[in-house]
Amino acid sequence: MFIIKKVNILVIVFIISLLIRFGYAFYSYQNTGIGRFDDDWDYISYATAILNHGIWLSDISLIQSDAAIISPGFPLILAGIFYIFGQSYITVFLINSIISSIMVLILFGIGKELFNTRVGLMASSWSSFYILFIYYIPTCLKEIWLFFFLTLCTYLFILDTKRNKITWRNLNLILTYTFFIHLDERFFSFLPIFALFFLILDQEGWKKGLEKAILFFVLVCLLMVPWTVRNYNVYKRVVILAERTSILTDKLFGYDTNEELLSYMGVTYDLDLFQTYSDSIVAGYQVKSSPKGLLKETLIKGIALGYIPHKFSKNERRWVEFKEYWRPMRFKGGYINHGFRFQGPSWTWYGNLSRGLTYGLLLPFFIIGISFIIKSNNKFGYFLLISILVHMFIHIELYHVVNRYRIQIDPLVILVSFYAIDNLYTRWKPNSLKEIFFSK
Repeated sequence: MFIIKKVNILVIVFIISLLIRFGYAFYSYQNTGIGRFDDDWDYISYATAILNHGIWLSDISLIQSDAAIISPGFPLILAGIFYIFGQSYITVFLINSIISSIMVLILFGIGKELFNTRVGLMASSWSSFYILFIYYIPTCLKEIWLFFFLTLCTYLFILDTKRNKITWRNLNLILTYTFFIHLDERFFSFLPIFALFFLILDQEGWKKGLEKAILFFVLVCLLMVPWTVRNYNVYKRVVILAERTSILTDKLFGYDTNEELLSYMGVTYDLDLFQTYSDSIVAGYQVKSSPKGLLKETLIKGIALGYIPHKFSKNERRWVEFKEYWRPMRFKGGYINHGFRFQGPSWTWYGNLSRGLTYGLLLPFFIIGISFIIKSNNKFGYFLLISILVHMFIHIELYHVVNRYRIQIDPLVILVSFYAIDNLYTRWKPNSLKEIFFSK
């Protein structure tokens, strides 16, 4: 009976999730259309270039803006949708809705496998109306697909650790993860995490886990070869997955640093020039020469609103980026990155309310969940926490933070949060409510 009840609840959760997303997709398409973000058009341009010139696309000048520096995975998905359905943006939105709703079900599977059925049900139910899983439905951005592939890879990994032998099913994770890192190269940093936790979590012991880790590592690296060869033909140097990774690998391979790329990505730029430029604007001087690009535009906006920038020290930058990474609401503006990238002045009241009630409300429980994981020495919990920590480290130390970048790991944050809620519940549970809905 409980299995039937659980299935019925999941069906209801899926239908609710799908209806919410379909409704928002149609509403947004009718009232806003396409192009809420500049990146929409970059991905559309890349997808169109793939359709016209093929996936390998050796002439990157055919792609507008700087979209060529990103990984090819999502433009390939978008090109596939356009090829089958035509360049129909509402179709993209509806497919996003379906993918997002499937992700909600996968979250149940992860919660059940890592913790228990209660955690899975609560995490998936919450995710059905979680605003940050819905907000990017009516876009041609990859956020929805990042949620999906992160949860799918996590789920497949957990299943692999619980098998007592290596079979063809191990290829499910290998192929899925390989496409995932071609969707977003930042998740290549998860390769050593998966490999390490095969040794720690495999139910047959570390020796069997080592076999699985070696298989996973070797095959993923081999499957990366075709696109690496394509990149070498395009850039005439070794580029792993996407040009954005060259900010790390150029030094490793002995190439000259691409300062223009570093500046564009906000990793490093002429801070003294920006300080002089901002001081001149504040003082009311006419400035004939100035920095270029997005940072200049945000800087002018911030100064016009009365926010005076200054160059951050290393520790000040880390603290500002940390706060921006975990930010649940924004009531005033401020500078991030090295001190000259303005964010703000504030989010709308409904933006603050919706994020605060879905994401912000979970943050205290996320912190409690961390303590429960450490106290109980939950190794699967450590896997989630280290994945989150590595993702945060990459953006704070090696890249830069905008709030949109953090939401990629929100599925893991939700799981840890509801693990905490479940632990708190079992300590002070109302028995009657447990019998009705929360029985294992």
